[in-house]
Amino acid sequence: MTATSQNLSDSDAWTAKKSSSLQGGYDNFPLSVILVDPETAELIEADWSLCIRLQRSPRELIHHSLLQIHPELGPPVVKELYQQLQIRNTIKFYAKQNIRGGETLDVFVTATLVVRAGRTLMQLVTVDVTARHRAERALREAEKRFRGIFDQSAVGIAHVAVDGTYLRVNRKYRQILRYSEEELHHMSLANISHPTDIDADWAQAKALLEGAIPSYSIEKRLIRNGGGVIWANLTMSLVRSESGEPDYFISVIEDISARKHAESERDELLRNLEIQVKQRTAELERLSLTDGLTGIPNRRHFDKALAAEWARSARSKRNLSLILIDIDDFKVLNDSFGHVQGDNAIKAVASAVQHVALRSSDLGARYGGDEFAVLLPETEVTGAQRLAGRLKDFLCNTSLSSPIDATQLKITVSQGIACIAGSSQKSATTLLLAADRALYTAKKQGRGYISTASAV
Repeated sequence: MTATSQNLSDSDAWTAKKSSSLQGGYDNFPLSVILVDPETAELIEADWSLCIRLQRSPRELIHHSLLQIHPELGPPVVKELYQQLQIRNTIKFYAKQNIRGGETLDVFVTATLVVRAGRTLMQLVTVDVTARHRAERALREAEKRFRGIFDQSAVGIAHVAVDGTYLRVNRKYRQILRYSEEELHHMSLANISHPTDIDADWAQAKALLEGAIPSYSIEKRLIRNGGGVIWANLTMSLVRSESGEPDYFISVIEDISARKHAESERDELLRNLEIQVKQRTAELERLSLTDGLTGIPNRRHFDKALAAEWARSARSKRNLSLILIDIDDFKVLNDSFGHVQGDNAIKAVASAVQHVALRSSDLGARYGGDEFAVLLPETEVTGAQRLAGRLKDFLCNTSLSSPIDATQLKITVSQGIACIAGSSQKSATTLLLAADRALYTAKKQGRGYISTASAV
């Protein structure tokens, strides 16, 4: 049952429900469900289990920021989590949860997307794992204080002879490995160790026997009865006789397979997040270099390419050609046919530029407004002139219709060409200015003219 701002905000209802829950034994129920608006990071619904756990009424939760109960889940984190959930069905993680009075709980969160009344919301199922975490900490302390406790220990303990054979094993040890005590008496540590972990373990044991270290702990794989493999944290210490000679090892093992599995899932999630970030960064970079109207490279892309090609041309001493293109009478087209048709004219010329700039090294870009540029590495002036001619021919059958009458306006472009061999004494601006002067000359001659700059 969930609490919403409409049906469960009355304090009397809250008090009655809390009393009922206490009587039913649910005050420590570990699982709760909340719905969060991913846009505002506010709680939309919360079940009674959460209210009881946090010692808050629904009125204090509904339509309040998720941040007040989950200090790590601010709006930017909620937004990123929502984006990831659109890619992955479920995301699981650990988080902190605040209750009244300032105490903090540890919770395990399972996040999914749900649809309520046409809205996509985030569903967070939280499990209170505070008690488990406290128990784990208490267990570690108990291992230090009660090393002599054997059979009733919560971890596996074994006395192991110097040659590696078992002398005595406790109940937990047998449960972890699923061997009987009799079976283990006929085995050694090597029999239950994963082959790839034996050398590292033995090197530590040798140092322990030599007195170089007082004890050691390693995470290693153990082979259970039946062939199953688990991860365990192994702690080894050495008991010496009164004469100081090695007597036997104390081997303590703890099954950490669940933690290893959780770490593996966490690492996989981090790897996926890193991939997504890289992909998103690459996409943003691509968009930053692309003209939004035409989809071809933009001025920023052109400037970067010009700088790179100029540097390459300067090293190789090979020609670099540039064509600057301007749509003829574009203002008249816009005024007579409207901005929509003006945009269509720009897109038509962009398509034509892409059509004629065939080589992978050629770059056709929207230079700004109704102007375009074609950068042609390792191209003589005659090659640039042929490409300009192809562009003119390609556009000869392109026209726009008036939205008011049947008037047709033919699209033509003026083109200015410049070619230069890269030089450390000159800059790319030299090439740009030459092409711009040639374009100015072409436009003075009329519509659809091509002009080539003299020696640059």
